[in-house]
Amino acid sequence: DDLEISSRDTALRNVTKVASSAAHIGVDMDMEKSQKFIRSLICELMHCDRSSIFLVDFDSDELHFIPDGAPNEIRFPKHIGLAGYVCTSGNHINIDDVYEDSRFNQAIDKKTGYRTKSMLACPVILDGVRCSAVVQAINKDPAINNGCFDEVDELMLRLLGEQVGFQLINQQIFQRAQNHKLTRKAVLGVFKRMTS
Repeated sequence: DDLEISSRDTALRNVTKVASSAAHIGVDMDMEKSQKFIRSLICELMHCDRSSIFLVDFDSDELHFIPDGAPNEIRFPKHIGLAGYVCTSGNHINIDDVYEDSRFNQAIDKKTGYRTKSMLACPVILDGVRCSAVVQAINKDPAINNGCFDEVDELMLRLLGEQVGFQLINQQIFQRAQNHKLTRKAVLGVFKRMTS
């Protein structure tokens, strides 16, 4: 009973932390900074070694992300690997050992020199139809739940995935406003040249 109460208290604290972070995430227009904040929050709340946010590039049909400490972006077709499966199926995954799953794309581990073991991933669906991002928690602390993600982690990652979705929507609105502002300036500039 004490363990169950402690678990509930921890889950409640984590949900509260996600809710309080929403204000920070929702107003920051620096996507890279927001993603870094969300990734660190995922690692802290879910007791995992790393996390990733793969964004969907709809023009090229690819997933892309910049791994921590890596200088370059990694891109691959959006149907490849576990992130690709989550993206194209719209389903979340919770895998204890990714090397036992044939869908796992080992190329990223080889490229980064990192060893992925456990993984939890969920899609970010913005328009109710298509996946716009995939959020991953990687390598749960082996001292907690034998290094395996559980149902509470799944709920937490979904909540954090929603925060990514809100950030993407805000970023799109901001970009449209910027484009509108630039278009308006260009039209006014043309008008001024024509009338002077």
